[in-house]
Amino acid sequence: ANLFGLNHSLDLLADTGRYDADRLRQREDRVRITWDAPWLLGKYGLNTSLEHSDRLAPPEDGDYREEIHRAQVLLTRDFRDNRPRAGWVGGLGVFHRSQRASGVDAPPDDGTANALVAWGRYDDVRFHTYSETGRSLDLRMELAHEGWLADYGYRRIDVTRIERLAIGRREHQNLNFIGSLAWMGGGPRRRDAFDLGGASRLRGYESDYIQGQRMAYAAVEYLRPVFGHDWWRLLAVAEVGATGGSVEGARSGGPYASIGLGTRIRLPWFVNVELEIGVAQPLRDGDGPRLFIRGN
Repeated sequence: ANLFGLNHSLDLLADTGRYDADRLRQREDRVRITWDAPWLLGKYGLNTSLEHSDRLAPPEDGDYREEIHRAQVLLTRDFRDNRPRAGWVGGLGVFHRSQRASGVDAPPDDGTANALVAWGRYDDVRFHTYSETGRSLDLRMELAHEGWLADYGYRRIDVTRIERLAIGRREHQNLNFIGSLAWMGGGPRRRDAFDLGGASRLRGYESDYIQGQRMAYAAVEYLRPVFGHDWWRLLAVAEVGATGGSVEGARSGGPYASIGLGTRIRLPWFVNVELEIGVAQPLRDGDGPRLFIRGN
């Protein structure tokens, strides 16, 4: 939501899920709230978020629950001078994470880590109500050092590139190319940092189908309005992904790939709501055709 017409946004996420392929959680309930004020003082802004997760361990691991808290504060700077705005936005700040386990069979707590964060985003994207065109690049680095307000040290890097192309003469007909790379070193070494599978990445596989400390993902999406409605678009997607270096013995490796067909609905009439639903088929292993549903 655009608060008070100041381009401040407040986002609330609440979800619950079952993760049959994950060896460290059977269920998870999660709530996250994010406030972004990009031009709070001139070109300087503030991005903050709070998140709480409540996890139930798989029955084979015993009777215990985990509570995980995450918080972030970033001071941001907009380096763009042109209109429409295209260029770099950067940020520096702190990311906090803590984990506590409780119950008869609870393992030792992971503890707390406070990491320095460097973040950058290049944007050259045009918003057309029901679609976008242009390109974006997101870079993020986290660094925590054991003993410096942290019970453990780690390094993490995430990179995502998206290219959105308008094709043909039909408005809101798009071909999107998405690519992500990620790596993590260190950490509590009890859980994997990255996973693929579920409603957003590798839709043909169940959630957390492959996991690891390294991740690579690529996708191509084709979108076209159907039945003359711009807000209702056909979605055809092909995806490929791989993970490596799993620390918990979960399924890793690859590449795994899937293709899917469905629909994407965007309703911007009151607040922006987007719903995606369809069926995807894994092309390697997996459990056959799978229904995927995603909303934001």
